Amino acid sequence: MQFCLICIFILAHTVSAANSAVELIKNGSFENDSHWNLAINGDAAGKGATANGIYTISVKNHGTEGWFIQLTQNDLPIKKDFYYTFTLEVSSSIPRTIVTSICKNSDDYLPYSKRDTLTIDTVMKRYEQTFQMLQPSDSTARVEFNLGKYPGDVKIRSISLIEVREPSITFTRIEPRIVVSGDPVKLIWRSLALKGPLKLNISYDNGVSWSVIDSNLSVTDSTSWIAEKILSPWCYFKLSSSTISAISDYSLQIVPNGDNIENGSFSGKLSHWTINHNQVDSIVRFPSDSGIVLSKNNPTDSIKVLILSQKSIQLQVKKSYDLFFTCYSSTQSTVKVVLSSCIHKNPPPVDTAVFVVSEKATRFQVRFISQKTQSDGLLEFHLGAGKNIISFKDISLITLPDTLHSNRITYKTLYNTEFKSNSYITKDISCCHLKYPHATFNLAGRKINSHLSDSNMDRVRKSCGVIIVVPKIHQSRKTPDQN
Repeated sequence: MQFCLICIFILAHTVSAANSAVELIKNGSFENDSHWNLAINGDAAGKGATANGIYTISVKNHGTEGWFIQLTQNDLPIKKDFYYTFTLEVSSSIPRTIVTSICKNSDDYLPYSKRDTLTIDTVMKRYEQTFQMLQPSDSTARVEFNLGKYPGDVKIRSISLIEVREPSITFTRIEPRIVVSGDPVKLIWRSLALKGPLKLNISYDNGVSWSVIDSNLSVTDSTSWIAEKILSPWCYFKLSSSTISAISDYSLQIVPNGDNIENGSFSGKLSHWTINHNQVDSIVRFPSDSGIVLSKNNPTDSIKVLILSQKSIQLQVKKSYDLFFTCYSSTQSTVKVVLSSCIHKNPPPVDTAVFVVSEKATRFQVRFISQKTQSDGLLEFHLGAGKNIISFKDISLITLPDTLHSNRITYKTLYNTEFKSNSYITKDISCCHLKYPHATFNLAGRKINSHLSDSNMDRVRKSCGVIIVVPKIHQSRKTPDQN
């Protein structure tokens, strides 16, 4: 049985106006209490202390006014017509409110920002406000926190006041990253010094064309989008105002319904899976948040002696499949993925993929094409080398549609079909981010490596002489397209 592994190289995109930001708060991470002033006024009583990056105000008597307990920092240079983003994280020992603002440091203490009353509780929460300075410039402004009037100790950390010189838009979260049609996708963004509304577009072809999702969104907001019945691993989102735009920095994948792997989350048991412990003293456990953890207590030199496998996988002739899995290891190690036939005693060599895994949980992906229809596919993860702990979760084998590479996607395919040498075509390849940066592929047992001529580029991994290069998004700081 043979499989043809195809590497697909994807460009990561970010388009936005250059943003030069200046931090005005000193010691906002509270390494100590320098630059901060705690004033106790009237009949209030309390004290402040820093520890582990948190400033704690212990309130013994809250007094009758909010300003009776006041934390401040002075001499902040606030400039007329500039925009500022003010952020902090705060909690309290019991539910209560506090008042905060950026304001004048004399006379009527005129607020330059919104004077906000924050409702806080025992959970540390992030607060953010963006404002424009509409008053004359003030080089001695202050940030103030009024902590009196109500009982409850207050903890504050990560205070920041950023001067925004140019507008910007940033996607802060898009989840999940892999969906099927009909699934909701949550998009959250932040924009600085912009006026709305914003337009949200989606591209299903890596930025070649764009479709409008919504054209009336707030400058700092979130929205939910329902994945459409368009299958693509190269979906990007774009937010735009009348002058600038930003594109999500990683792709969303819309995949078909259905999974060829049984119990890919392990569900607290080993059902449908087999572990070969040959010459390895190992312990298997199932975490409460799904997945499987294998602890190897004695080192070994062979990568084949501890194998996690599943057999009787249904495969169809000339069908494309994507294998996804999340993996991490207590120490850097190698995981080899093999898909072969489970009914032959000595099956012929097949294509494999080798991944370097580390302490950071990483989502890996391999694509292959089955050369025949069969019901005896065998998926193996070889992980016997070294004494370490390896975790797997969310293993999926997705059948891709025949229309995956339809005319919606424009790409260039380069071939080296004879495989007579280790020479590979690298002409016209230009990528900043690769789809499979961790994988080394083999063809019939032969290791395939190649390099781009530019030493600053990432290593290119490819097999079977096929490279699909997806076109770049044209970047611009000017008015975006009006799709």
